[in-house]
Amino acid sequence: ATHSLQLAPKQPLQQLKLAKALYLDNQFAKARAMARELAADHPDNLDAQIFQAELSSRYQRYAEAKLQWEKVLRLNPNSVRARFMLLRSRYGLGEYEAAIAGVKEIVATQGPSEATLYWLAEDAASRNDQSEAAHWLQRLVEFAPERPGYWLDLASAYLDNNDHKRSRATLDLAHAQHPQNAEILQALADDDLSTGNYQRALLNYREILTEYPNYRPAYAGRIYALIAAKKYAEALALLDTGTQQFWKDYDLSEYGDGHVRGILTVDVSDWAQPGLHGQEADECSREEIAAEVWAQMKRSLNVAGQVVLRD
Repeated sequence: ATHSLQLAPKQPLQQLKLAKALYLDNQFAKARAMARELAADHPDNLDAQIFQAELSSRYQRYAEAKLQWEKVLRLNPNSVRARFMLLRSRYGLGEYEAAIAGVKEIVATQGPSEATLYWLAEDAASRNDQSEAAHWLQRLVEFAPERPGYWLDLASAYLDNNDHKRSRATLDLAHAQHPQNAEILQALADDDLSTGNYQRALLNYREILTEYPNYRPAYAGRIYALIAAKKYAEALALLDTGTQQFWKDYDLSEYGDGHVRGILTVDVSDWAQPGLHGQEADECSREEIAAEVWAQMKRSLNVAGQVVLRD
């Protein structure tokens, strides 16, 4: 394209090819400047207008994108994609109700697409309308059942809507559709854990770890299930023998007195909740955090007269 333009500079097709090549080569500023100039110089060139509109949308310049997609629609009134992207721009500008109404009209008149259904589900979830989100996600899994993530989103929407029965049924259907998917197996196991079915949770976690030995969520879930089932010795044994696989870059012989055999991995998930001594984690030194975590672990695990953690 560069060579051709050197011979004859005013070639819109070659200019557009060069602008796209610059963008793919990560020369974004040059590509955007060239696209803007090309769109201004050739207002009737559909491809040039589309490329400029795409760039405006990618950089979330919604006002600019809105005007540009309107130009594209004037050149090609039947473009469903241009109409969709125009609505996206309007949504980005805060015209939520009008944009969503437009998307629903596209679904009703042109038929659904993965992008339109996902957007409608995403919008409903952002408004905390889990019932409507579940409606669109149900249509989405029917439209694209090969996508595991949509099944998981649908199960979560049902759960957020306090409909555990449908959530579990969705996970079971997802598992039938994707029997080897680790995230779906994990969701099933986590559901078993949350409902007190510890034995089935342990079986599911074991199945995941058999297929994916380094899958951390299943490893953590299995430990939680063992603790919930009051199988403290097994939980500690798993911690002792299994955690090291996640710390392969650490030579344990360099720590302590040289006889360290395992690592106890702890995730401090809530840094804002005051600890046993009334301090938040952000207010503590490293040593104080370590002492607080150890104290909380002993308090949680040393129960019913059974001491499993000692100083």
